[in-house]
Amino acid sequence: MSFHNLREPSFPMEAQNLQLSSVSPSGKLQAIVRKVPGTKGQEDKQFLEIWSTSHLVKSIDILAGEKHGKICEDSQFGCLAWSASEKSLLYVAEKKLPKAVSYFERQNTDVLSDKPPPIKGNKFEFKDNWENSLFLNVVLCLPFLT
Repeated sequence: MSFHNLREPSFPMEAQNLQLSSVSPSGKLQAIVRKVPGTKGQEDKQFLEIWSTSHLVKSIDILAGEKHGKICEDSQFGCLAWSASEKSLLYVAEKKLPKAVSYFERQNTDVLSDKPPPIKGNKFEFKDNWENSLFLNVVLCLPFLT
């Protein structure tokens, strides 16, 4: 009797609202990007989830960290790739742009922050977004999962 045809058990995740998915090189973990629709006028959320064959290992709210925008899930730019060590993932996301303010808005200079300072005078500047079908400003992200 040969056991070569036995498969690893499937991952116990809900297959609803999946945008991207990638199985780790060992086959023991799976990373998925899930979109959770917003309620009553709130913006949609995006989660990066890491699953083992038996349970959810980690769930990260992508937009809560404010490091970057949404993860690109389209067929041109979207990717989700594991490192060989399975300690990090590579994906493409929208670049977080500095806040634009009017020339007439006052800034609070007393508070020290690690955020970039707002750009004065660009509040009403037109930014072409290619009808939301493609992303203008993207950044490659490689977060460590350990």
